[in-house]
Amino acid sequence: SRAYIGAVMPSDVSDATNLVFQVRNASAAFLTPLFIESTGNVGIGTASPAGNLHIESSTANDPDIIIRQSHATAEQEGGNIYFDVAELDGFLTDAAVLGEVVFRSWDDTDEDFLPAAIIRASIDGTPQNNQMPGKLQFYTNDGAATATVRMTIKESGKVGIGTETPAGTLHVETSSAGSISVDAAADDLVIETSGNTGMSIYSGTSSSGNIYFADSGDDNIGIIKYDHSADSLDFWVNNAERMTILSSGYVGIGTSSPGALLHLKDTATTNSECKFIMDGADSLITLINATNTWSFGADNAPDRFVIADGTSLASGE
Repeated sequence: SRAYIGAVMPSDVSDATNLVFQVRNASAAFLTPLFIESTGNVGIGTASPAGNLHIESSTANDPDIIIRQSHATAEQEGGNIYFDVAELDGFLTDAAVLGEVVFRSWDDTDEDFLPAAIIRASIDGTPQNNQMPGKLQFYTNDGAATATVRMTIKESGKVGIGTETPAGTLHVETSSAGSISVDAAADDLVIETSGNTGMSIYSGTSSSGNIYFADSGDDNIGIIKYDHSADSLDFWVNNAERMTILSSGYVGIGTSSPGALLHLKDTATTNSECKFIMDGADSLITLINATNTWSFGADNAPDRFVIADGTSLASGE
């Protein structure tokens, strides 16, 4: 025969209560593509299923599960895989695991499969009528016997990388900075470390790194831009370049090509002003070289303009 279905197994199978499905290959040898144990476990490609459904390939071919929708309608949806958990006496409790996808590999020393990565879904909060809060967690293994959670997506949609309790829309934590409270005006991105904390923007040597500020009326109303080709830092406000810091350290306000340490330029046709205001105190500018210090400015009491030797206007005239 070319195929066989029976409850009486061949001589290499001792349990006659199992059900075996066999086919004969081109070499006239019987293969067992499907095996049902007396426990109800089903094996495809194995006569010793380790679970309810066990699919195994003993050849170089990778075992596959294919769910295909062949309907020709454009709006037709594809297949689904459901992980259902039912609590017979009510609702599941917080943190109850709904299902996992576990990626494992064989440990030849322990002679067991160890997890390399896990995707876990669980309850995140208190379920109620027509409400089922859930979270999704992603685990990886850095060389230990167990995997560690690396990313959590909370029921609120907040994402934590390195933390299971994100304080913002995206919270990246390398190590805890202690008890923190994130301001609601700046909780879209939270970066946390117990020590120095930073963010890097890598760009090409002839390109620029940018931070854009936008609203519904303009997608670049404000910009902080580092130009790697010129090694300069530019600040844009109201869609116009307002301040530039050159590679020399020269700072230009109103000009992108400052010719001094501080270069102020106003293109307005009316009088330009530069104001130094101190409430209830002297307002002064101090000039310092290798040997001398001079100050000039407005002396609050008495009301006068003074040029003085030093950093105080008291001795000036």
